[in-house]
Amino acid sequence: MGFRDGTMSRAWHRVTIIIGALTLLSGCGRGADGRSRESVSGDSAAVAARPPAPSVSGTLMGLYVDVEAGPLFTECGTSRQWRVQPVGAAGELERAYVAARSHEGDAARVTVAAHSVSRGDGGIGVLAVDRVMSVSSETVCPGQWADAPLTGTTWRMVGLADRDLAGPYGEVTLRLDRETGGLQLATACRTLTGTFRWVGTELTFGGIDVGDDRCAGSGEDEATSLDAELLNVLRATGSYTIRVDTLALMGESGALARFVTKGGS
Repeated sequence: MGFRDGTMSRAWHRVTIIIGALTLLSGCGRGADGRSRESVSGDSAAVAARPPAPSVSGTLMGLYVDVEAGPLFTECGTSRQWRVQPVGAAGELERAYVAARSHEGDAARVTVAAHSVSRGDGGIGVLAVDRVMSVSSETVCPGQWADAPLTGTTWRMVGLADRDLAGPYGEVTLRLDRETGGLQLATACRTLTGTFRWVGTELTFGGIDVGDDRCAGSGEDEATSLDAELLNVLRATGSYTIRVDTLALMGESGALARFVTKGGS
């Protein structure tokens, strides 16, 4: 029995070793949390692909405006945007903004002591306002001319996202009427009309009528093709920027079209 017991003991020891080896091999593909290494690696890659969170703390100057998603602060100089968290001095800032703005939907230039809270969604950070330092009815940052307001100005197109505008296209002009809420985009072949919605730095177009094609049958294929591109630009526009005398219509991918004040270069 002694020999048999010893044999069985050695056999059981071998079985234990085999089971342990199989367990180790099955765990090689898993991390410390029990997930497969492929999953952990994928998570790490996703984290590495995210842009670093912006971090600010101190005195900031920018344009403050109420939009549908809540108060929005755009830094002067960097154009970085922040959602304003409803804490600290946010209520004081909102009241001062409402009192200072010229019209509903206008931006107001403000100076605040603030700090970033988080990165937020869609690349827009979240900002906590600690102290309100100044609020004015100015709608542009220092160094930007107010001689070229968005509405009431005749803007001449100088380029699209991928190229400058030149050659056979002729002059293309854009004009927005604040009183009527109407837009007029005139090209060599037609005049596109419609409406616009402008709240702070957000700008969208709707109800677009492409009008009659004055180039029909004339062989002006390039000009007609440009009209189709401009229609897509209007549909894709979600915001705008003005730098001195230059207007850019902005979409999710960046600048869609560039304009200067008529007479500018």
